[in-house]
Amino acid sequence: MHLTKNPLQSETVFSGFLSGLTGFITLGILTFLVFASHYGYDLTDESFYVLLIQYPEVYKYTVSQFGFIYHPISNFLNNNIPNLRIFNILTTYFFSLGTLVLFYFCAIKKNSFDIRKNFIELISIAGISTSSLLYFSTFNWLPTPSYNSLNFQGILLAVAGLLLAQYSGRSLSVFGWVVMSVGGFVVFMAKPSSALLLGVACFFVLLLNKKISFTKVLTASFVLGALFGLTIYLLDDSFGDFVKRYQAGLEGGKLLAAGHDASSIWRIDFPNLSNSEWWCFAINSILIAVMVTSLRTSLWSIVAVSFVCILAFAIYAGVHYGQFTSAVFSLPYYSQLQVLSIPVGVALSVAGYWISTRAIPKFSNFSWLSVFCLLIPYIYAFGTNNNYFYSGSAVAFFWLLAAIAILVVIDSNWMRNSLLPLAFISQFVTIIFLLNAVESPYRQHSNLFNETQSVEIGSSKLKVHERIAKYFDDLKSAGLSGNLKSEDSIIDLTGCSPGIAVIIGTHNLGAPWLFGGYSGSNRMALFYLNKMPVDKVRKAWVLTEPSGKLSLNPDILSNWGLSLENDYELVGGVLAPAGYRGASEPSPQKIYRPIVSH
Repeated sequence: MHLTKNPLQSETVFSGFLSGLTGFITLGILTFLVFASHYGYDLTDESFYVLLIQYPEVYKYTVSQFGFIYHPISNFLNNNIPNLRIFNILTTYFFSLGTLVLFYFCAIKKNSFDIRKNFIELISIAGISTSSLLYFSTFNWLPTPSYNSLNFQGILLAVAGLLLAQYSGRSLSVFGWVVMSVGGFVVFMAKPSSALLLGVACFFVLLLNKKISFTKVLTASFVLGALFGLTIYLLDDSFGDFVKRYQAGLEGGKLLAAGHDASSIWRIDFPNLSNSEWWCFAINSILIAVMVTSLRTSLWSIVAVSFVCILAFAIYAGVHYGQFTSAVFSLPYYSQLQVLSIPVGVALSVAGYWISTRAIPKFSNFSWLSVFCLLIPYIYAFGTNNNYFYSGSAVAFFWLLAAIAILVVIDSNWMRNSLLPLAFISQFVTIIFLLNAVESPYRQHSNLFNETQSVEIGSSKLKVHERIAKYFDDLKSAGLSGNLKSEDSIIDLTGCSPGIAVIIGTHNLGAPWLFGGYSGSNRMALFYLNKMPVDKVRKAWVLTEPSGKLSLNPDILSNWGLSLENDYELVGGVLAPAGYRGASEPSPQKIYRPIVSH
């Protein structure tokens, strides 16, 4: 008797194998990032973040208050920078995973629940969620928590709440409004400009989906009122002080003239892509459209497309790593924008379906959610002085979420068939961009894993390049020789080295970073230093970089009747190495101790 093998069973087994593979790749990506968290350190932006997290009470006059949110976590982790980075990576990933899982269960029908099938699809969702880790490649490896990461995490919370608010069950829906309110508050603490647009967008999505009621609005208002009330109680003496603090932060940004003022942020940017990049975008969109179209009904298509994705990555890796060259990772400025070709391709496929079937498009909850997700990168970027498309690509995860939402509008099964191939595409793209990030980490002219010299920053142990390790040692020696104490503060007039305070275990006075290089740099420095007690200014140490292109004018000290020649004593000098802080040449820096305090 002849036994015939069920072809459907073979397809299911093979798709199960591929799901296991994508799960393995997901774990590999997370392990890689955890390992990389112990390497490299940026002396500019990353040091700026560390100071705001470790000394939030010192720097109240900033528009972003992300330091107050991360400060308790940093204390719990003993201010350990690698552990903070790992926390940031895992929080970002699991928040995105939770949001996508909620999205998945909102999309599938209750009567289509199958434990084995759902488990396989959830593994695929875990693979798609790795696209959230593209955040760490946008600015070439800045993994330390910042206002950008808190902004992203807050938006993820808000979107998760928005999804819960779609449920018909009263308890879940009300809970969704609570979560959404908490997410909005977190975004406000990170970046108020993004919170403004997020609140408006969430309101319109709920309005269009007919999910607004007086009770739920009242609940959200109560939650937000309680959170802001607690913030005012902990940070300020009154609501008036709370408002004045934000006004001061806005005034400082306006004085700097760096493009963060209200008149500059209301704009529509366009990506400055080359002709070849536009062609690449068009081709990618068409290929995605063809792939998604083939996935509508055939299970074998899922297997075949997934296999092609794996094969493409294997060929790519084999060709480029076989040559032992890193040139392939010199990616164009806007390359991460190519992820947007995924929802564009899906939209083309859906449009083709409507045309071929002559079906009348029907708007549903997921129609508005897809539009909302497409706009989130703009909401995230709103307020930055960088191009909005470039900054928004950091949260390209939402473009993938939009692609999935577009498919749900037509058929939830079509969406489910597309999950596994989308997982492989997400992982392929994420791996390429993360490799690019470690090949050329932000303001560090060396491959991240070529930085093998161990240094200590407080309780943190990091691997850095030997040149910066020597710089660390020289700075610590200069601080020790001058008897610098942790309670002392520094007026950093280099305009580009907030990391020095972190290295020698103290903090900068006035602001974590007195930015140099802008037309209003000296005015901003005076503005923030004038908010400090006169006694603290007179007792602060001073750091200068006489030949630095971004240096602030030491004459600003005359505002307090001080001069470097008469009121300070030179206790040491160091040579800031080339290749860091964005500097192309080594530059001497001088450390002065105030005479009045000794």
